[in-house]
Formats: sequence, C-alpha cells, structure tokens
Amino acid sequence: MVLFTQTLVRLNLRQIILTLVAFAAIGISPRANAQILSEAYSKVLLGGVHVGYTIQRYEFDPKKKEFVITYFVKTGPKAGDITESVKGRSTSSLKPISYQYTQLAGDKAKMIDATFKDDTMSTTVVENGKRTVLAPRKIPKDAFLSSFLGYMMLQGKEGIKPQIRYTYNAIAEEDGQVYQGEAFVAGEESVAGVNSYKVLNTFMKTNFIYWITPKGEFIASRSPVQQLSTEVVAGIQDAIAGLPLNSATLNQLFGSVPKGTENAVAKKNQGVPLAAPATVPAAAPPAAPAVEEASTPRPTKKEILEGAKPPVTNPGKKEGVPAGQGIQLKGGSGQ
Repeated sequence: MVLFTQTLVRLNLRQIILTLVAFAAIGISPRANAQILSEAYSKVLLGGVHVGYTIQRYEFDPKKKEFVITYFVKTGPKAGDITESVKGRSTSSLKPISYQYTQLAGDKAKMIDATFKDDTMSTTVVENGKRTVLAPRKIPKDAFLSSFLGYMMLQGKEGIKPQIRYTYNAIAEEDGQVYQGEAFVAGEESVAGVNSYKVLNTFMKTNFIYWITPKGEFIASRSPVQQLSTEVVAGIQDAIAGLPLNSATLNQLFGSVPKGTENAVAKKNQGVPLAAPATVPAAAPPAAPAVEEASTPRPTKKEILEGAKPPVTNPGKKEGVPAGQGIQLKGGSGQ
C-alpha cells in the first residue's frame, strides 16, 4: 500500500486514472475454488438513452466461507464519463471483511481501501494523488456492504416474499459511510420473462425500485426521480453499445473477461430452465436485517414508487455498487 501510494503521488493525473482502474484487483487474486453465484452484463439507461454498461459478479468461496462481489461500470460523456470498480469480501453471514473502490469521473480520480475487524472499519482514501488515512471507527454490528443487499434479504428470517419490509444498515462503498435503508417487497412481477419480486428500496435518502429473482439476482433497477435504469442483457454487445471494453482491465479485476451468462435473463434467452429455489449458501447471520410484516406500504413510498413499471426491454440489474458523480445507480451518491 505504501509503495503504491508513493507511486500515485509521482504519476500525472492521466497515469493515476489508468492505474486506479486496476487497483481493485490488488491483494485479491482470483479464487480458483470460488463458485459463481451470478454474473451479468447490464446496460445503463438515462432518460431512456443507452449511456453505459455494468458488469457484476457474485461468488462464494466454500473453503474460506466468503462472499465476493466484483463490479465494473463504464458510462459515456452523456452520463459523466465515469469508470468505477468495486471488489468486496464478506463472511458467509455477510459481515464485511474488506473492499476496494475506485472511481474515475472525467479528470478526477478517487480510491477507497477499507478493511474491517471486530466491527471496526479502517479506511485509506487516495484522491487525485493525495493519500488520507482516516481514524478507525466503529460500525453497527449488523452493517454490511450495500452491494450484498439481495443476499442479505435472502438470508433474513423471512427470506424474500411479498409484503415483507427490511430495515438495515449498509456501507455505501463509494463514500465509506454507513446509512440506514429500508427495502419493501411490494409484489411479484414478470420482467423479460423472468419471475421476480418488485422491491421498493430507500437508501441514502433516495428511492429506488429493484426487480429481484427468488435466488437474489438483481435483474432490473430504476430510479424514477433520476430517470435512471439498468437492465440485464443476454450478451456483451447488447450492453456496451460502442463503449470501450478493455480486456486487460477486466482480466486484472475479474481474473478473466466475464461471459455474463450466469444469470436468469441470459439463461432464459438460451432456453435453459430456471430454478426457482434459492441456492445462496446458507449461514445463520448474527446480523440479519430487521424484518416486519407490512400490511400496507407507507403511503409516500407507494405514491412515489408503486406506479413505476419495469423496463419493457431486456430488463437489467441492480447497481450494487457503484455510482459516481452525476449518475446514481443504487444509493444516493451515484453502482
């Protein structure tokens, strides 16, 4: 870490940008024993216009009993010219172990490196070559990385089913802060021919709608206020829309260039029967989100979100991850 930071300070901004894209792979080599739970390419739409793509992979390492999230997003100039990546690790009960986040927005570069021990978070931030080590701080015992929301809901006492409301504490990877969120399972819908649950989520004071499968896969998302949505697609070309696909960067981050076929939309397109039951590794999490039976959604949320319709094209996926300046995919700061 020290050598890496000293190198960053000496590099010019352009070199910083090129280096930061690959930073998330440092210290977390590809896991030969990890099982891919889901992997998908999504297209990002802003006001109905295709402006970028995301790649997201969830894995579980049965030997180490760890979940791994790897995420990459690229948008064009119409959506801020953003490149972001996340590499995160959590225990089988989804307690955070570590994560690395990078963001390149125009000519600005930012990196966050966080580790966790005994509910204490230690964070280093490198922003445009300036390194800052933050004082260790306590986080709530039930806090988890926000990218794992779907699996946290799946591991909860009630699982994922209509009329269940989850309140939770999650770490926003893009700023390293803990926020309280609430997810309400409004009902069941078919999106791109895939049976899914419609989830109304509020996180970082922003309302989102997710469509999630019974296995915990996010296949579509929408932020009505921002006119932003994501849709999982069956193939790489449908996602990238002429934007660059840097195989060297993806090899460093993912260990290989993802195929994006381990998801419900791709399998549906290939005619593969979809398994209904969840197959996420079970672990009795000591920090499961609070759950309550909700007879009716809260009126304000119902008015704002309930009328939103799922994307009519190949719907897509949650941006667990990151966001960035000018584009907010999952929380309030913008995947």
